[in-house]
Amino acid sequence: MKDNNEKILHLLEYLSGGLVNAGYFCDKFGFESFHPNFCNVSLESIAECKEHGIKTNVWTVNTMGQLEQCYGWGCDGVFTNYPSVCKAWIKSRG
Repeated sequence: MKDNNEKILHLLEYLSGGLVNAGYFCDKFGFESFHPNFCNVSLESIAECKEHGIKTNVWTVNTMGQLEQCYGWGCDGVFTNYPSVCKAWIKSRG
């Protein structure tokens, strides 16, 4: 049974067309973060989440181009099959 004090933490996006206004809906329903698929994320969706104080963690980020794009857009985290590569790249950024 869920404790009444437990927060809802994440909204996982898996729809083929993405979720419009994810930041708004996460905020409205008390979610702290949004986890979109890389294929459905955009600079605009990341910015909209930030406007509502929602963290974004993108999946599955498996190329350097994708990692650089997520970093440039201000994503809070990524899910990847190559965590050591991502950690090394982020560490190299300073």
